[in-house]
Amino acid sequence: MQAEAISGIIGAVSGAIAGGVISCAFNYLNDKRKERREDKKEQEKELQDRFEKRPEFKIIECYNEESNVVIAIDCEVVKIVVAKFEASVEQNFVYANYAPEEFNAEERFCTCYRLENVGKTDISVITLMCEDKRRFSLFGEYLANDLMKSKCLHYSVSLEHKIRVSEQFYLVVLYHKKHKYLPALNIGMKDSNGYFWTQSLMPPEDRIGDSRSVECRDYMEDRRIDVAEDCFKHPWLW
Repeated sequence: MQAEAISGIIGAVSGAIAGGVISCAFNYLNDKRKERREDKKEQEKELQDRFEKRPEFKIIECYNEESNVVIAIDCEVVKIVVAKFEASVEQNFVYANYAPEEFNAEERFCTCYRLENVGKTDISVITLMCEDKRRFSLFGEYLANDLMKSKCLHYSVSLEHKIRVSEQFYLVVLYHKKHKYLPALNIGMKDSNGYFWTQSLMPPEDRIGDSRSVECRDYMEDRRIDVAEDCFKHPWLW
């Protein structure tokens, strides 16, 4: 009888302990799920806030000229040359072969954009990048001919000048007058908080897309020449 009583007491205690452990485990897991939900909501709120405050350019003015234009210097000016090439691979080296007319500055048309940062965040660095890497290179105006003579691939030009909210800059896109097609350009932006964004511009038209967030890795890869070189050597990678 005494043994049965002791056994009952032990069973009750064991049951209470087991129940307590299960209850604690359940509460712990429930708290963790709650924390994850709260972290997710906080992360989503942060991403939404970042998106709403993102930098973004608006075209204030766009016009085309049959020659390079003289611009009143009331803000930053970036002049780039877009040149078409034919690629060749020789002894495992990739060469960009530019037609003679690409070197003639007097035969270049230009599209001039006046762009304003209408977003809510300052921009620390702007990088202009060419989207059609199979057929076109992009250069700063003053180095264009030298780099083309060297048969170089080149896909980006940077402006390391802060464009604050509501500030403007001029982008002058130069290209040979025979070109009936121009590649879209990516306006890459690193904002003052260290986040990266891109925005598509469609020269020679008065059209620009919305800015969108990108990872730093993808932003940097879009500028890399070696990625394109691998694709020219192994065309199935395009």
